[in-house]
Amino acid sequence: MSSKRKKKSVSFSPHPRSHADVINLENENYYVPDTLSPVSIPGRRRFVPDKDILSLKKFTLSSQSSPTDTSDCANGTRPSQVQSPHSNLPTKVSPEVQFLEERTLAHSFSDMSKESDALYNSNFRSSQGIISTPIHVSTNNPSSSHPLSFNPAPSVAYKVRDSTSAGKLHTYVPRRLIQPGPTIKDVTISRKYHVSKSEFENYQRICSLAFSEYQGEDAVYLYGVRCTFWALGESLKPNGQVNSFVVSVFCYSLFVKPNGHPHLSKRYYFFSNIAENLLKNFDEADLDVLSRAFKRFSKSRPLTHSNMMFFPTFYDGHWFVFVVDIKDKKYVMLDSLFKKNDEYQQYVSHRMRASFEYHWKKFLQVDIGFEDFQLIYPTVPRQPSGHENDSGIYAMMFLEHWVSPSTSLSSLFAPKDIPNIRIKIANNLVFQPKNSGMKNRVIEWQLQDD
Repeated sequence: MSSKRKKKSVSFSPHPRSHADVINLENENYYVPDTLSPVSIPGRRRFVPDKDILSLKKFTLSSQSSPTDTSDCANGTRPSQVQSPHSNLPTKVSPEVQFLEERTLAHSFSDMSKESDALYNSNFRSSQGIISTPIHVSTNNPSSSHPLSFNPAPSVAYKVRDSTSAGKLHTYVPRRLIQPGPTIKDVTISRKYHVSKSEFENYQRICSLAFSEYQGEDAVYLYGVRCTFWALGESLKPNGQVNSFVVSVFCYSLFVKPNGHPHLSKRYYFFSNIAENLLKNFDEADLDVLSRAFKRFSKSRPLTHSNMMFFPTFYDGHWFVFVVDIKDKKYVMLDSLFKKNDEYQQYVSHRMRASFEYHWKKFLQVDIGFEDFQLIYPTVPRQPSGHENDSGIYAMMFLEHWVSPSTSLSSLFAPKDIPNIRIKIANNLVFQPKNSGMKNRVIEWQLQDD
């Protein structure tokens, strides 16, 4: 069978002008060397060139080869016109075709891999000079200094994770504000807030206890932050206006979460009475309240090393959240009802910003460059007409879920989810694992049949 097989050959003999630059191979050699690995065919031996050819780096093919050279090439030997660099024979240089180097596919892949690694390393080294997040060094050594003047509590030793980058070197660029296009601005993708039967029954008991003989008992008590059954039930009942005590215990519930401590989260939640004083004139604000607020938080983790500060604010019967985003250098207004150009927001945004900067400088005396911060109004879910009392529910959702200007709150919940969110918040606060309030009242309370 092998005798009938047609013998392959490579011809270097002159051809007509139209085929002068073509080396004819049989159809079996359909692949291009060094680009595709040929599929082995059973019964055929793979051609392996000798070591001399593999070591040959530069050689020249002459277009004036004799027919006898064809047989030499077919037998796996070099034609007489192919001269080794170590040979003394004269070389016939072809003006048409010249081979400068012989490379394998493995060599090509190896070189590309090295070039890719070199490019990545060069970009990584160049990015190290842009890192702007400082890593706090422990002040146990009196000779050490820090560019920011603060006095951390001696019982808390700062570690690498205290920095906003968690010790990781990376290039940080302030995140841009997400603004949906006009065609989808009012479209929300609602997350399903499913309420179980037991959650709904607990919610009914909480609302019922708000008007019972136990209405003055603590429904939620978290390390001194408390609200009664009356405050909780009256706030979270359908269409109820949220009480400031409920917002306070909600903020503290975020604080006591596993990763909620400012030492880890780098987020601070101020009670609503702080924002209330910030809205007052400087000579009317309670400086003792503001001083305790700014300095008390600095004991756990200095405010100067935080990422965000949240100020839930109740003004003129409406809740909104004012955020100081130090990491992204932004002032953020999260308001479910009023927009940037509304008279309400024109007043409160100016007052909150000016008062915050004034009292920050007064109590902390650390220059963060707040005067250069941009005031932004992200797209948030909007309250429907006739649901003005829902602003407190929106504010609590903003407190929990706002992360950065790239956060899309409209994809987290929608106005139609508010009734179920009221039920969820009531259950989560009462049955918070660290709540030492009278949660047994809810479990044991018997609902009256209508």
